[in-house]
Amino acid sequence: MRASDASGRMFKLRKSGQKLFAFDNTGKIFAYNPLIDEYVVFLNLQSLFQDEIILNDISIDCSGRLWVAMSSGVYRIDADNKVVSVLSGIVANTIRDTGDTHYIGTNSGVIALSNSVRGIRSHHLLSGVSVQTLFFDTVTSLLWVGTFNHGVQLVDTQKGCSVSSLPSVVSHNPVRCITPLNANTILLGIDGAGVWVADRSGGAAQLLMSADDKTGNVLHGNGIYDICADRWGDIWIGSYTGGVDVAYPMGTMMSLLEHVYMNPQSPANNDISAVMQDSKGNIWLGSDMGMSILDPKGKWHHGLTGKVVLAFCERPDGSILAGTYGTGVYEVFPDGRSRPLYNTDNQQILTNYVYSLFSDKEGNLWIGCLDGPLMMFTASGKHQFDISLVQAITSTSDGHIAVSTANGFYLINPHTRQYTHHFPASKFPGQDINVSIQSLLFVSNNQIWLGSDGGGIYIYDIRQRHVQNISTLQGLPSNYVYALGTDGMGRVWAATDKGLVYIEPGQPTKVINVNFVTGLEREYRRQAMATLSSGSLIFGSSTGAVILNPTLIGELSYKAPLKFKRIHVVGSSDSDSTLRHNLYHMLAERNVRLIYSQNSIDIGFESINYPYQNDIVYKYCLEGGNGEWVSTGSDQTIHLTRLSSGHYRLLVRSISRNGGKVLDTQALDLHIAPPWWNSWWAWIAYIAVAGSLVYLLWRRYRSMLDRRYFNEKVSYFINTAHDIRTPLTLVLAPLDDMAADNTLSSTTRAYLDTARRNGEKLRRKISGLLDFQQADHLGTNLHVEKLNLRSLLQGQIEKFKFAAHQKGLSLALTECPTDTNVWLDPFMADSILENLISNAIKYTSSGGHVAIRATATPEDIHIEVSDTGIGIPPTARKMLFGYFYRADNARNTLQQGSGIGLMLVRRFVQLHQGTLSYTSKEGQGTTFVISFKQGNKHLNRWLGKEQDNAPSNQHPTMSMPDKDNKSPMPISSEKPEDTLLFVDDNQELCDYISTAFSPYYLVVTVRSAEDALQYLENGTCDIIVSDVMMPGMQGDELCRKLKTDPQTSWLPIILLTAKAGRNFMIEGLNTGADDYIEKPFDSGILHSKIATILTNRKRLQAYYMAQSRDMVNRQSYTFLEQKSEVESVDVAQQTASPDPSDNTAQPDDAGKIFIKQATQLVLDNLQNANFDINALCRDMAMSRTLFYGKLKAYTGIAPQEFIRTIRLENAAVMLRQGATVAEAATRAGFANVKYFSTIFRKQFGIAPSQYK
Repeated sequence: MRASDASGRMFKLRKSGQKLFAFDNTGKIFAYNPLIDEYVVFLNLQSLFQDEIILNDISIDCSGRLWVAMSSGVYRIDADNKVVSVLSGIVANTIRDTGDTHYIGTNSGVIALSNSVRGIRSHHLLSGVSVQTLFFDTVTSLLWVGTFNHGVQLVDTQKGCSVSSLPSVVSHNPVRCITPLNANTILLGIDGAGVWVADRSGGAAQLLMSADDKTGNVLHGNGIYDICADRWGDIWIGSYTGGVDVAYPMGTMMSLLEHVYMNPQSPANNDISAVMQDSKGNIWLGSDMGMSILDPKGKWHHGLTGKVVLAFCERPDGSILAGTYGTGVYEVFPDGRSRPLYNTDNQQILTNYVYSLFSDKEGNLWIGCLDGPLMMFTASGKHQFDISLVQAITSTSDGHIAVSTANGFYLINPHTRQYTHHFPASKFPGQDINVSIQSLLFVSNNQIWLGSDGGGIYIYDIRQRHVQNISTLQGLPSNYVYALGTDGMGRVWAATDKGLVYIEPGQPTKVINVNFVTGLEREYRRQAMATLSSGSLIFGSSTGAVILNPTLIGELSYKAPLKFKRIHVVGSSDSDSTLRHNLYHMLAERNVRLIYSQNSIDIGFESINYPYQNDIVYKYCLEGGNGEWVSTGSDQTIHLTRLSSGHYRLLVRSISRNGGKVLDTQALDLHIAPPWWNSWWAWIAYIAVAGSLVYLLWRRYRSMLDRRYFNEKVSYFINTAHDIRTPLTLVLAPLDDMAADNTLSSTTRAYLDTARRNGEKLRRKISGLLDFQQADHLGTNLHVEKLNLRSLLQGQIEKFKFAAHQKGLSLALTECPTDTNVWLDPFMADSILENLISNAIKYTSSGGHVAIRATATPEDIHIEVSDTGIGIPPTARKMLFGYFYRADNARNTLQQGSGIGLMLVRRFVQLHQGTLSYTSKEGQGTTFVISFKQGNKHLNRWLGKEQDNAPSNQHPTMSMPDKDNKSPMPISSEKPEDTLLFVDDNQELCDYISTAFSPYYLVVTVRSAEDALQYLENGTCDIIVSDVMMPGMQGDELCRKLKTDPQTSWLPIILLTAKAGRNFMIEGLNTGADDYIEKPFDSGILHSKIATILTNRKRLQAYYMAQSRDMVNRQSYTFLEQKSEVESVDVAQQTASPDPSDNTAQPDDAGKIFIKQATQLVLDNLQNANFDINALCRDMAMSRTLFYGKLKAYTGIAPQEFIRTIRLENAAVMLRQGATVAEAATRAGFANVKYFSTIFRKQFGIAPSQYK
């Protein structure tokens, strides 16, 4: 085999045993390495020769020695690369080894080299010719010599003389190759003359194939350089300009009639829709461009140009008819002429769209149309049948006419003209049967084959009404069957849109696919099939007409060994020689083992039989995978992606499409190693981790249980504290009320003071328990401020000075810088120092000392609290800062304590990024040291931080009762006017409030938030005081609901709660509450707050009424036209406006809009004397109760009085403008002038007649 590259280097192949070599003319010799599928350098002759090298041929003898034919002679290269000159001074073109003799072809003849006792002996066999190639026939002992310009010479090597020149061979062309085809035939490759074939005995040669198509076998080039015949008889041909061609002797199975551009001696168009051969041997083709006729002499004629021809038929008299799409039926002639015969113009047929033509044996003409009736033309006239959508027409052996349609087919008796309908859709309800019949074929009078448009072939028994289906499941290439016919052997041929098949009538389930013949797999046309006089079949297709010799086509029987040819790991590089080497060996052993990262692979395979490649299809099954057989693509590659780890067995099967026969099955074992995370050692690690995780979860679960137990205990204490606060309020509040009585005796007051003092101690104990709850809330919300260190500590000294004095202790601030500031949360700072100092005093005996000392460095501030008390035992130090922990010696002192103080101290210190440490010696005392960082950089995120969601314009303060500065409730002698709604689930507290506040307010008490909402549906109030913690709806939720409802948002609300702390207060205010008071509360403070809110509300009422009066003044009109100007009185300016510095007395937009709407409605209905509160509530879209309460809250007057006031204000304006009393009364909506005068005097203090 020869090849060349762009630089002019010539490459040749030589096989020696099982080894394959390649060499070029520069002296480089390569050996093929199948492990890496590459040619590697075997020997570079330039390293052995000093002169220029032109290598022409190589040969390896039985001893493994290399013989080279070069332009400078013949040389032998031994195993040690020793060069032996055999012939020099000649141009050696080729060399052939026969075992004991080497034949050398030179520019001047043939030289034989043979081994003898004396060495290598040479003698000339042929002279005077330039030898290009040699072939030694071991059967005949003839040496075939291909020359440059003397043809082929035959030399009898036994006689040692030239026999003769091979006759009939082109002598002036170089013979480049000579190779045997079989036992009787020799192939000759002639440069410029194609491939020739000669008898092996030396008989005459003849042309086999060339590029000029004289043989019917077209090559891509005539410059033949090499020929190879494989074991299956396929001929591989290498040409200088045409590359590689392959030919296989199969006889002339088919030929094509195709349109050639600009060549009138070819069909007019390739889309052939009708075919026929007439009785004179003319072949008729119908296409979209008219008709084309091929006469028996091979000459083409054309006609009906530009018309679409769909059907042909020949009449008994030999005339030919053509049916067209849109122009009717023509009589046509072999030379291309035509004349119109049947069309709508001459009223012979009802439509010009003719799909089918048929002439029966009696000479009747049948015309089938798609959108018209079936027509029958006889010698006596014409007849039409109520049959439409006709596809094809044929006859039965008994003379009946069969017509296929889009809904089954019809059988017509041409004599009686009666017909029956067969195979309609109505006969197959609920069945998947396609009744659109494209073609039909009778194999007997009772059995008909139907080609359907999508359902395959139906074999229908007319008598028994039995249906048998042949579809793609049985081997059809497609279910769209456009033509049916038989050949001379009785086989049924079917043309589909995807190729041809034939079926033996006795074996209808055995479908033989013939698309293995190159060129047969194409899209065939409806009813474009006919049988030629030669027995061949002609088919019309979308790409020309196909003439097929059915006698050369049958069920194939051939061998095609299936081989795995390659395996490629997706993502790997082709340059990875190690992987390729390993894959080659694994593929050879049929056992591929890969790591998990190589779990996506491509496996290539092929069947070794080139002629039938078009017939072979493949399927594969992956056992261990889905286990199903899957068809492969045309690239003969299986793509397996992301295989899970495990063992697989890949089965690949090659199948002949011709008969469905399995040709070969091959298996390949695959093993994908588990990933590292699924290996045995990984599972050991997983088990260890899982065990550790279970242990940690168990520990966490135990901790969670302990924490839950602790939380439940804390929750119990806190809830108890909350529950105590309400009854404590009922204890302290009445005591505070009694303390305000100056008439008590000294003894009674002493008892009262004792009760109040101990009640206050109880309140402080409860507050201490609640400090624990506050710590959780304050932990995420620090409010850092700059505090003077000395002032902070001195304040603590003053706080505990009295307690220390009572116990006989000294309490002193021993050292503290005067100008040092510390950044702390004031609340937490107070709690830290208070706990440490109180503990020091509590656990130090009389006569002891408690000292506070503070020092400062550039980085830190240290605060020490030292005492000479009982100290801390070593056994208690690990649990000292635990929850509710008290050391044994602390319990023994009988001092009360909760065990949470030091825990809070440490938590608060840590929140400030400080440290807490201590030193202690049991029985001698303890020193606690707190260290804080200087400055505030470490607390930047807390600087100036307000509580989340707190209003930016509010700075709420805690409402705390001041026992030293008692605020007694004022005593009122007036009748209460304002209504107080008190909401609390404690009946005694409700009773107390009702009793204490009844002299000042109309008190309404309810026990739940739900009851409060129900009361407000029909009742009203001026202010609401509600507890926060209640069953069901909480007080803060009640507040939020009322404040977000436009009809109740005006109500002022005060919240009472047992939740102490700044955070809870701000949280309550964020719900919209007007104030927030902590339990136990001072009833005097509560009264003061209610009174303040209602006073501010009265200021707003005056403001809103002034707004209403201003609207009346601005919208009144002048009744006396002669007065050019009326002085406007701005009543709003005469009324005190709300104090802008008082947040609780600022008018809101909702109130302004409400008053404006109500005032405008009254003004719009001034003259309507019947306009009352019911009409006003209806226009405001509010219930009477809610409107009453809201209007009274905003204005301080009832709705009826509001309407009357606006009427009177309007009347006053008209009187000032000069209207009479009667006019003013009527215009203001008063029907009774006397009544008007009475209420006017009551409103303004003057009679209307005197009002100016």
